[in-house]
Amino acid sequence: MGRFSGLSGLSGLSTVSVAMVALAGAVAFTVPASASPVSGAGDQATSSAVGAAFWAGQNAVGAVADAITAEVRKLPDEGGYAGLVTDPEKSAITVHWKGAVPAAVRQAARGDRHVKVTFAEAPYTHRQLLDARDRAFAQRDQLPGKLTSVGPSPDGKGLILGVAEDGGNAVGSRQSEAVARDITDLTGGVAVVRVKSQNPQAATGTAVAAAGTSGRDTQQAYGGARWTYWEGSDRYVCSTGFAVRVPGSPWRLMTSAAHCGNQGTQAYSPQFPDSRAFGSVGHRDTERDINLLYPGASDFFQPRMWWGPWAEASNAGDQRTWPVKGLHQNYVGQRVCSSGSQSGNICDITIEATEQTVVYRDGTTVQRTVQVHKPNQAVWGSGDSGGPVSQPDGSDVYANGIISGGTNDAQCEGKPNRSCGTTGWYAPLDIYLEKQGLELVTG
Repeated sequence: MGRFSGLSGLSGLSTVSVAMVALAGAVAFTVPASASPVSGAGDQATSSAVGAAFWAGQNAVGAVADAITAEVRKLPDEGGYAGLVTDPEKSAITVHWKGAVPAAVRQAARGDRHVKVTFAEAPYTHRQLLDARDRAFAQRDQLPGKLTSVGPSPDGKGLILGVAEDGGNAVGSRQSEAVARDITDLTGGVAVVRVKSQNPQAATGTAVAAAGTSGRDTQQAYGGARWTYWEGSDRYVCSTGFAVRVPGSPWRLMTSAAHCGNQGTQAYSPQFPDSRAFGSVGHRDTERDINLLYPGASDFFQPRMWWGPWAEASNAGDQRTWPVKGLHQNYVGQRVCSSGSQSGNICDITIEATEQTVVYRDGTTVQRTVQVHKPNQAVWGSGDSGGPVSQPDGSDVYANGIISGGTNDAQCEGKPNRSCGTTGWYAPLDIYLEKQGLELVTG
């Protein structure tokens, strides 16, 4: 398949041509007559230990963080900015900075008197740590252990690393010290603040079962639904994300994970796994691990996503769709919710780090990911790849990113007999949309 015109860095097909290509290989499903087949006012996610007051407070903290980072982006190489950590429960932000803080940044920090902002001195700038991350990753073959992730610590104190377990055993203190020492040598003296055992893998599912009747199996027009594709004689399952479009175009496209199929791969509903594709894989951004599903009808994909716990195929359960109202940036300390098709909604997932480069078991490298964690519980698992990560606001959601991969160290929520992890990585949607010149479809 070709590419869009009008997208930053892309050229080839016009939006009309995109439609023709999609229709050539797909039988279009009927556009949903209602914006929400099982919609309802609903409560907060059932798997969330916090309620509406917490999410409202986090949104207020996020608004101040947005104002601060907007001023940071105006500075050459982001000035002395080193990182930002939020504490939504205390309505607080700590901004880490190397050197004097500009007046405009301090002014932005005073945007909401209910949000306390503290400035702390940092040894490195964010830009210095990003450069160190890239140098370390480029020279990873020189390390004593396999580097699986690397990125800046949010407090500007150095790098945080993931190293592959050796034969199923956690990385020992001696190996951690050796890796940290060698990373410091490779980066010209930049410190390492944490080394953690990690074996990341893409969150794609396999061995798809027979079609079911739950909404996530039958309504791919909404984010968080299940879709399948073939690679040779093997069938795989992934999830839909958020509807997007080229500004000014009537064609709605659906995000998913770039590791789900190749360009031109047909996308099927589990109802019709062989015969009726609802769309096909179009442009793939493998650096961000996001692809675009091209539909068979311009208005097929909807600005809504599935919300509720995973349900057995024979029972739709407490499933509903909530409207997508906007886009959020991602800050360390915030909590997010996932909504993969195989796990259902999982909340109370904490952002641990941003701008992480991660390498999966199959060698796939994904850049600028957001790293999340939930102690002793799964954040998502296989089959959830491409699904939405968001923050709720009442019965609405705000988009954060697209599920990419995770570890294999937790009992799964939702569908059993899968691989799930307490640590996960997702692609931040704001960075992807800016790179590709796309916009989120809201409703």
